[in-house]
Amino acid sequence: MRADPLTARRPLLADHDQLGHLGIGARGDEPGEQIGGAVKGHDQQDTRQSVFFDCFSAFDERQGTIFRAESRMMNRATTASPSPLRIALIGAGGISRAHTKAFPLFPNRIRLVAVADTALSAARSLAAENGADVSAFADHRELIAEARPEAAVITLPHYLHYPVAKDFLEAGIPVLVEKPVTHTASELRDLNALASAKHLVLMAGQMRRFGSAARHVKQWIDASPENFGELRSFDAVVQVNVDAYTGGKTGHWILDGLKAGGGVIASFGIHRVDLVRMLGGADFSEVTAIGRFDAPFLNGAESQASVLFRMSNGATGTLHANGRAPRTAYMDSFTLHGTHGSIMEVAGPLRYATTTGAVTQQWGHQHEGWMDAPDSSDPRDDAFVQQLLEFAASVQSGRPPSCNTPEMNFNTIACMDAIAESLRTGRTVNVAKL
Repeated sequence: MRADPLTARRPLLADHDQLGHLGIGARGDEPGEQIGGAVKGHDQQDTRQSVFFDCFSAFDERQGTIFRAESRMMNRATTASPSPLRIALIGAGGISRAHTKAFPLFPNRIRLVAVADTALSAARSLAAENGADVSAFADHRELIAEARPEAAVITLPHYLHYPVAKDFLEAGIPVLVEKPVTHTASELRDLNALASAKHLVLMAGQMRRFGSAARHVKQWIDASPENFGELRSFDAVVQVNVDAYTGGKTGHWILDGLKAGGGVIASFGIHRVDLVRMLGGADFSEVTAIGRFDAPFLNGAESQASVLFRMSNGATGTLHANGRAPRTAYMDSFTLHGTHGSIMEVAGPLRYATTTGAVTQQWGHQHEGWMDAPDSSDPRDDAFVQQLLEFAASVQSGRPPSCNTPEMNFNTIACMDAIAESLRTGRTVNVAKL
């Protein structure tokens, strides 16, 4: 990892000593991600093969350095570790249970030892769900001192990701941080420098890269240049009825630009932005955005936005996001078109098709050859579960994660910065210069 100097970091949005006052116990659900309880009863000695893959580099032109991760596909046996990794969970909101379901599935590899939340009752409830020996704390700093975990998963409202992750890294504890890993690219540089100096794992929680369907399509793309080819264009649409999502609660942190780090794109559109990078094999180079800022969103959070992108390989694309879509079920979709193939996920499974180098010469050909990417129903293949296993394997082996390192995630966070700046100024923003 590169240890960048801190450059022009935006001041923290909250005094660190006021974390309890600012509500770690607020509902921390991530949009568009299935949340469920722990699943029990599976073989504890799971020796199946899990497929992990490389993500893509992010270029920091201002620093004159290119973040580059080795391109590879890696098969790694998931045999149980002789000693399970002792993990703490910070934040007991709804999304936390998407992470805890991994522990009973792989008890010989990972163990939940403590939960922290300023709403102590929520921490105690989540701890009790996961065993009588799981401790509960109201302050994550007390947890660090008393529980002494070997790693931590941070599932807090976005504005707390940076200061809390920094506390754990300074204490010598590796962290997996829910998306977005930080509010800004400069904050991510800061955490990366700290993690690098201490030789600690810092992993971003872009869990959709670990979904079995996305992994399958990525393998298909990589298998032959004639399957998909070079990304030429993409279009993404995200629609959410935020009143239904928040239960009509005014002032919810996800509506506040200062706490969420933006509006509908930062909280709901970031997954599609990141998946375009994963499947398209290119980084974002510039963005132009226009939008609206309607209530109940506040403090600069966009209620809707239309974004035009240019990629590092010359591809172009769009994202239309609306957080004020009345009487609309949550929709999170996209299409990608390459030189030889297409990928789509629109109100259904992730699908893909290719010409395999042949020219489509008949009208009917465009409706043929589409395949559904297999999406495993085995709870052990769940994206959150696979992500946590990879984090644990990285911590225990001393190697970097094969996916979602700070370097790999940097361009996604820089793109969020660029969209916010373009929405404020109305200008096209160069992502690489942020």
